[in-house]
Amino acid sequence: MNLLPRSGIDGLKIGLVGPRGLVGEEFLKLSKKKRWAKNLSLISTQPKAAQKMLCQGRLLPIAGYADVATRRERFDLLISLAEPDWSKQNLKKFFGLASWIIDESSAFRQSPDVPLIVPEINGDLLGANPPKLIASPNCTTVVLAMAVAPLTKFSPLVRILAASYQAASGAGRVATQGFQEELRALANGKIKKSGAFPHPLAGNLFPQIGAFGEDGFSDEETKVIKETRKIFNRLDLPISATCVRVPVFRGHSMAVWVELEKSIYNIDLNSFYKDFAGISLFQNSYPTPLSVTGKTGVAVGRLRPDPCLKNGVSLWASGDNLIKGAAENVLGIAELLLPALTKARA
Repeated sequence: MNLLPRSGIDGLKIGLVGPRGLVGEEFLKLSKKKRWAKNLSLISTQPKAAQKMLCQGRLLPIAGYADVATRRERFDLLISLAEPDWSKQNLKKFFGLASWIIDESSAFRQSPDVPLIVPEINGDLLGANPPKLIASPNCTTVVLAMAVAPLTKFSPLVRILAASYQAASGAGRVATQGFQEELRALANGKIKKSGAFPHPLAGNLFPQIGAFGEDGFSDEETKVIKETRKIFNRLDLPISATCVRVPVFRGHSMAVWVELEKSIYNIDLNSFYKDFAGISLFQNSYPTPLSVTGKTGVAVGRLRPDPCLKNGVSLWASGDNLIKGAAENVLGIAELLLPALTKARA
């Protein structure tokens, strides 16, 4: 994302719900780099909050969401980084108070009238008159969609198969701290279950993220399948995913198998990825969770024809789940809204 001129943001009032979370921390860092920080009003997911937090060298107040709603405080843009339950119960309090709302949770992602946006893929859906409520996808979905999107410039998709390897931080701060406790116990030769996950994570992994549905797929797998279909506007696209929690602090990775309609015989697959916005291509290597931690975008490697699928492609992708998987994607949506925001202000 390019730096925006300060004049394009001046005068806008932007509310940020959930600044204290892991994603909130990354959003505040990015907003400073992108020159949005001075426009932010911080809002807690607690109804009343007489709190303050240090942000870019300034001690900023955090208002309770109920207090903000009660006094009918208005915003040009409201960005919610809260959990789905909070969004389902409380985001409606800001309908009419905020000209536009971006919700990072899963609360409205499958609503037919709410666009689910990855700026590099379907940002054009926002257009000149963007909908008032916009959703940002699941962090795992973002990695998958970004990894597959360059291929759609060459050929329509036939099917996608994917296995994810997801970091502890995807479950939040408490889960990450629990994982740290488990690691300390493991270093002393003990197995400890922190309570944040269904099994100990240190020295372990397990194919369960969320509850299992009647179809045998976990909540996370269902999100990845449905959200990927929506992003590519292919609600009938066959997709299967297995989502695995692995003993890593940050960075979600995915092994992906894609079948295309067009033949890939004598096609340079790398050429589709080299100039695709938001993609870092590893031509003779591959990314890892450590190599993408703290970095923007999604990294792709091990790109190769797959012998088990007709016109098949295999690849490996990694991305920081707190940055491109969440904070960066949200800020990218906000940047796409800037023309509408400034026009409404005029």
